[in-house]
Amino acid sequence: MTASQGRLASYPRLRGLARASLRAWGFIRRPRKLIAQLRYTLTLGHCGRDCDFESDMIIRNPRNVSIGDRCSFSAFVVLDAHDRITVGNDCMFALRVTVSTATHDYASTPMNSRTLTKPVVIGNDVWFGVGATVLPGITIGDGAVIGAHALVTKDVPPRAIVVGVPARVVKYREVS
Repeated sequence: MTASQGRLASYPRLRGLARASLRAWGFIRRPRKLIAQLRYTLTLGHCGRDCDFESDMIIRNPRNVSIGDRCSFSAFVVLDAHDRITVGNDCMFALRVTVSTATHDYASTPMNSRTLTKPVVIGNDVWFGVGATVLPGITIGDGAVIGAHALVTKDVPPRAIVVGVPARVVKYREVS
């Protein structure tokens, strides 16, 4: 532990002030990020504390989205919320992750005449790799890891690591 960390640890208000000033400096340097933070914090159905939104992400129908505490979203994330999307605490979304709650009914003619929607539930401490896609009606358990470019077509058990198209469990995270 460095001397400055020791001083900050013994003064919690100073530590909070330092954290807030660093966050404010980041918003000054990137005003579009500040606008995205305000937009999503105010329009989501529920937004937890300390969430981090990028300016280049898209949330369709934000009132249908509930996000827990300390979640982070990279650029070009798409949350397509025709139905409910529930995200737990401490989730991380890498670049170009897509979560969809709607699809078309291929049995009807024309196919775009009927939309089928199902909610998506994402547990706590879930990590989505670059380009991962989650289809409608999926539940992802706590502590899961969704590999880069994985296509999640079935429910993911807690602490599972899934990869591939379609996504399959390759192993489980150890309890720490």
